[in-house]
Order: sequence, then C-alpha cells, then structure tokens
Amino acid sequence: MRVFGVFALFGLLFLGGVSYAKDPFPPKPSKVPGQIRCNTRCINDMCWRTYDDGRSVKFRARPKWDPFQQRWVFDPGPC
Repeated sequence: MRVFGVFALFGLLFLGGVSYAKDPFPPKPSKVPGQIRCNTRCINDMCWRTYDDGRSVKFRARPKWDPFQQRWVFDPGPC
C-alpha cells in the first residue's frame, strides 16, 4: 500500500513519495522568446517559484473561494 502525504524526516521534505532534499524550488523552465515562463510548486499555502531567467521566489498563496467545490483553495497566481 502506498501512502501519499507531506511529512519531514531527518531534514528532508517528502511530498507524495518524492523527496525535495533541502531545495523545494522546482526546476528552471526553458526560455521562450517574448514570454516569461515559470514553474511553481506549492504545499498548502507555501509556494516556491522558479522563473526562466533563474530567479527563485518563495511566497504564500492567497486563499480564494471556489464556487464549484464550495470551499477555499490556495491560488498561487500567474507567473
């Protein structure tokens, strides 16, 4: 049986069975001329974003009401 979830063990962060050892930032996306691209990884409201120019940003996502699910969800917003 496989268990999915978020937990910390010896300073490592595990999410869904994948380890983000001390670096929760996602990989840098490839550049596309004339566009700004980013990869975002969120755990609840904590988000990590890496832009195509190499910048890395840690931020908290805003809560937003989802009328279809009838509950609050965290919205990291666009790049």
